[in-house]
Order: sequence, then C-alpha cells, then structure tokens
Amino acid sequence: MGHGLLRDPPGAANTLANKEPPALRMTPLIIATLNTRGCRMALRKSQVLSYLREGGYSVVFLQETHMDLTAEDSWRLEWGDGVYFSHFMIQQAGMETLFSPNLRPELVGVTEAVPGHLLHLRVRMEGLVVNLVNIYAPTTSQKRLQFYQRVSDFLGTLDSHECLVLGGDFNTTLEEQGRSGAELSPAAANILQGIVEHHSLVDIWRDHHPDDTSTFIFVRVEAHRSHHSRLDRIYLSRFHLSQAHSSNIQLEDGAPLTDPVEMCGRARDFYTSLFSPDPTDPGACKVLWEELPVGRVGDRDRLELPFTLAKFSEALHRMPTNKSQGMDGLTVEFYRAFWDILGPDLATVWAESLQGGVLPLACRRAVLALLPKKGDLHDLRNWRPISLLSTGYKIVAQAISLRLGS
Repeated sequence: MGHGLLRDPPGAANTLANKEPPALRMTPLIIATLNTRGCRMALRKSQVLSYLREGGYSVVFLQETHMDLTAEDSWRLEWGDGVYFSHFMIQQAGMETLFSPNLRPELVGVTEAVPGHLLHLRVRMEGLVVNLVNIYAPTTSQKRLQFYQRVSDFLGTLDSHECLVLGGDFNTTLEEQGRSGAELSPAAANILQGIVEHHSLVDIWRDHHPDDTSTFIFVRVEAHRSHHSRLDRIYLSRFHLSQAHSSNIQLEDGAPLTDPVEMCGRARDFYTSLFSPDPTDPGACKVLWEELPVGRVGDRDRLELPFTLAKFSEALHRMPTNKSQGMDGLTVEFYRAFWDILGPDLATVWAESLQGGVLPLACRRAVLALLPKKGDLHDLRNWRPISLLSTGYKIVAQAISLRLGS
C-alpha cells in the first residue's frame, strides 16, 4: 500500500509500501492530502492538477475546493472519471477525492456524511476493502466541536475489521510537538483523540518522524507573533501500519521567486485570474431586470431618473471621513471643502456616465492593498486583497445606495 500526505504549501506526501512476500504484494499506493484554499478559478485549478500529476499520487484528498455542481464536468474532463465531490459553498469548504487515471478500484459506496466537510468512499483494491475518509474540519471552535462529534458517530458505523484511512485538514492538533503554543480548541481535540484511540489509528508522519519538532504545515501571524502547527494529517489503522513505507512533507511549488519582474508578473497573473468575472448570460440578466418586483406604481420610473447635483451632495455629506483614498489621493474632506467649485461639473459627468452605462476612468481604477491572512506569507494566496477606490466612485455608489434604499 502507498500513502501520501501533502499540504499546499508546504505540503506533505507519505509513501507506504507493502512488505508482504512478492507473490502477495499489492500495487504501491501513494495517498496525498491537499488544502487547495479554493480551486474554482481556471488558473488555480490548472496549478493544482499540474502539481498532482507531477507528484504521481494514486489517491488525493482535496479540501476547501470552493466549488459547486457546475464545475464538476470540467474537472472530470481534465482529470478523468475518478473524481468524487462534496460541495458546500463557492466561498467555503468543499472537498474532492481523486483516483489516479491509472488506478480504478471497485467502488463499493460513497457517503457525504457532512456535506463539504466529510466525504467517505468505501473501495475494494486487490481484495482489500479500504474506507477512505476525507475530512475538512471547520475553522471555528464551536463548529469544530460539533463536527468531530459527527465524525465520531459516523466512523462508529464502519466495519472495524476493514482498513481505515482518515486524512485531510483537521484544524486541530493532538500533540505539543505538532504546534507552537497552546491548542486553541481543546474540547474538539479531546473528541478527536477519542476517535484516534477508539479506532486504533496512527498518525503516519509522526510514526515515521517521532523526533521531528520543527516541521510545520500551517503558519498564523497574530499580534506580531507567528504560531506554527501541523494541521494536515493522514491516519491509518494500526493493524495495517506495517504496510506504511514512508511519509514526507513537500513544498507544492519549488523555490520562491526573487526577481522583482518575475514577482510582479506572478502577482499580476494571480490577481487577474482571481478577479476574472464568471461568464454571464445577457438574456438572463434582461429577464431578471424585467421581472424585478416594484413596490408602488412609478417606482421603476423613479429609480431610472437622472441623478442631480442635490443627490450627489446628499451622498457626499453622508459619507464617513478619515478613510483611505484611491490612487488620486483625494479624500472625502477634500471634496467637502471644494464641493461648491467642483460639485456642478462632477455631478454632470457622473450623471451622464450613469445614463451611458460607463463610469469615468477615475472611477474604474483601484489600488490593491494586501492584508496578511493565515499560512505561509511567502504565498500570494495568503494575502487578502482590498481595493482602495477613488472617493469619486464612492460618492456615486453612495448616491445609488440612497436611491435604492428609498
């Protein structure tokens, strides 16, 4: 049997090899687990699939896929039929279990025990029945506590004599070696510890690296301090532990970029993909607009009236001050100070733009500022982009909001 544990990034890949006599030996199997942090967009999906193909993994547990039913066909087209999904929301959770195109086990059953968080596949490979359980634990303590109780209940329904592989992103640690600092959800950790003991499970990577105290997978920066932990793991039934050959933690994406030009290019490509709009159907949009409900006679006509200087003035004076400005550097305070001079001309430009359906260029530009999230901060995916828009754009948006609010 082969086994892999891999995290994105850094990831981990473990390899298990059967140590039985040659005549009884199973085909080597490599199992991997990978938190994709969203692979709905075409560029990210391509990166994940390319990485998995290069790794030669037999079975892959993916978490945080952020997909829905509409994305399934494209994955099967690029990977093959051996893909099994459990969706939640396009911005939250979601998971997949993939089989290599070269591996086609007999599928006995599929269970979405907790949609988007627990996917179970029961398969038969060369006479051995294996329960492949892919999990993604919630990030909040209370939900994680409830989740592990459901995991415990579900695993209790499985045949204890069959091989169990439990892998994924646990968002919980069970040992001091697996973290720097205290476990943030001890109650959830207690339930998970009970699951491990009751089902005689072994953390494969720790079993192969008992003295390692410096290898971590997840990094969180908080109050100028970093907290490290190993949240992604694969557990195997103790009765099958002799078949586990090796276990490794791997980087997904080679050496980091150091050239400024290449770094800018990578950032541009990443955020171009991230902010690319999903395709829309103009006909469907027209139907939606025509069928929008109206409260009173004449409401729609009033909504479509041209905006006046008075409306933009009201919007400006309702806006909060001391806020970040866009690339022109002009603040709310500036507009208020010189509104008597600028207001009439700006109101004319904005009103004509809204009637024509195209905003001025100054209202269509933004400065992206990046705020650190969790994880390795050398990875672009761990920086949350916020758009610093011009105050002029904000005034227009506020005027529209006020009209809709009435």
